[in-house]
This record gives sequence, structure tokens and C-alpha cells, in this order.
Amino acid sequence: MSITFDVGQALVGGAYIGTAMGGLWFGSAKVAGNSGILGTVCKYKWANTDDLLWRLAFLFGLPSACLVMPYIFGLSPFEPTVDNSFGLYAVGGLLVGFGTSLGNGCTSGHGLAGMSR
Repeated sequence: MSITFDVGQALVGGAYIGTAMGGLWFGSAKVAGNSGILGTVCKYKWANTDDLLWRLAFLFGLPSACLVMPYIFGLSPFEPTVDNSFGLYAVGGLLVGFGTSLGNGCTSGHGLAGMSR
């Protein structure tokens, strides 16, 4: 399987991400930081039920969009191949999660939300 880079798809994807982040910011004055949203849900630190519901909807929408968008654009869905063990990926994910928690969010989220350091 070869992966090719398509500038058009990258521009459309970037526009979707920017629109979603801007919509969340202007619609509710909330920052779309994935690690912060997930961390708040996992640590049970939401303010009320409405706060929890929008966070869960956001987190559910991330993988849902990845599953739906290829069909909307008439592309073949991505078929991942796993060359290493699941345990290795799990440890890597936990290390990345710890690093984003330690750094108060990921660098891509800071850059997209305009909070570069």
C-alpha cells in the first residue's frame, strides 16, 4: 500500500479543521484542544451535564468523521495495517498522552488554537 499526498485533500482537510475550531470558539467560547477535552472527561472535572455532553459529542465526532468522510468524497476508506504488536502501540499512546498532559496540551492544538508558545 502506498500513500500519496494530495494538496487538494490537505487544503480541504485544513479548512474543515479550521472551520470546526472557529465554530466551537465563536459559538461557545471553548477551545478545541483534543487532549484537554479528553482529559476533562477522564478526570471527571466537567462543570455540569451540558459540559460533559458537548465534550463526548466532540470526542465521538473525531473517529466518526474519519469513517464517514471517505464515502462523502467517493474515496476508498483507509485500511490500516499493523506491523507491530498492539501492546507497542498502546505503550506509545500512553507515553504521548502523558507528554500532552505534562505539556498542557499538544503542540498542534496550541498552534491551531492560536496559543503558540
